[in-house]
Amino acid sequence: MKKILIDVDEVICNTTFLYYMNEFLGTDYKLDDFKTYYIDDVIPDEKKEDFYNFYISHDIYEKAELIDGSLEGLEKLTHDYDVYLYSSCIMFNKEKESGKLFMDKYNFIMNKLPFIKPENVIFTNTKNMIVGDIQIDDRLKNLMGPTDTKILFTAYHNKDITEEELKEKNVIRANNWKELVDIIYSI
Repeated sequence: MKKILIDVDEVICNTTFLYYMNEFLGTDYKLDDFKTYYIDDVIPDEKKEDFYNFYISHDIYEKAELIDGSLEGLEKLTHDYDVYLYSSCIMFNKEKESGKLFMDKYNFIMNKLPFIKPENVIFTNTKNMIVGDIQIDDRLKNLMGPTDTKILFTAYHNKDITEEELKEKNVIRANNWKELVDIIYSI
C-alpha cells in the first residue's frame, strides 16, 4: 500500500494565526492581503514578543476549520492508502512553550479526524527527512526531500509560485481537495 504524507496546517485546516493576530492588533487583515508565509511581519518588532505570548496562550485549534473537502478526501484516501499526517508544532522564538501546540493540534486531529490512527500522526519540523510515496504540503521547502511524488497544495502564500518553478522541482500543484484526490488516484 502506498504511503501518503499530508501536512495539516493550510492543507487540512486553516490556521487561526491571522484570527489571533487581528484580535491582538485590532486589525481586519485577510489572507489575501499577504503574499508570503510570514504574515506576522506586519506586527511592529516591539509588539512581537507580546503577540507570541498572547497567541500561544490560546488553544489555537479551537477555532480552526477544516478546508472544504478535506474531511471527505482524507477519509476516502485512508481506505486505499497508508495515510500519515505530518506537521510542525514548534513555534519560532517559543520553542520551550511549544509543547502546548503539540497537544492542541493532536486533540484537533483526534476530534475532527477520528478515522486517523494516533500512530499515523507525526510531529516534526524537519519534514524532508520523512519519506513516503506521495507528499503533500503547502510549503515548497517542505517538499524537497526524497519522496517521488510531491504535491503543493495551494495556499495564500504560494499562489505566485509559477508552473515552471514547480516543474523544475518536480512538484505538482493541487488547488483544492477534489483536485488533490483526483491527482492521487491518477498516479
